[in-house]
Amino acid sequence: MLLIQRLRAEIDRAVGLAKIQKTQFDSGIVLETEPTKSAMIAAQKRQIAGAEATLAIAEKSGIKWKPLLPVIDKSPAALRATATAELQRLAKLPLANMRKSVELAAAGFEAVSAKNLSDAAVKCQEAEGLWSANEMLVRLKPMLAASKVAETKAETAKVEAAKGKAEATPTPILNRVKSWFSF
Repeated sequence: MLLIQRLRAEIDRAVGLAKIQKTQFDSGIVLETEPTKSAMIAAQKRQIAGAEATLAIAEKSGIKWKPLLPVIDKSPAALRATATAELQRLAKLPLANMRKSVELAAAGFEAVSAKNLSDAAVKCQEAEGLWSANEMLVRLKPMLAASKVAETKAETAKVEAAKGKAEATPTPILNRVKSWFSF
């Protein structure tokens, strides 16, 4: 929002400067002799025509933020209208939820790094509930899923190793029974 307010100030400054330059041009053109006077007027008309063509191209291509061309009135007016619309749009955004979502996602990354996957999953769900368009979640979810898969594989390997060890070492009762029937 601060950036848009600065843009508005810059538009006002540029328009004021353009008006001063126009006034100076109009007062100075009166003092010029004819060949120079016509050339200066033609140059000013080319500058205005170029600015109008640039603005027309920007409008035709659908650019949201039109260029600032203070020599024509249409350009600053279009920028002011866009700035006003953006301020209204930004004012409606749930900034508190967005900030909290970013904080939760950052905490989720830390939890994944600390191998606390259940806490990371909870933080990820909370962050998504607050702001589903949080870009950090696009990276956090696959990272969390990969960590869960790795943890599951590690647990499976431990279980298999323990199972193999249990089968390899006979129980004491089995040892006694084997000793009774040894040949």
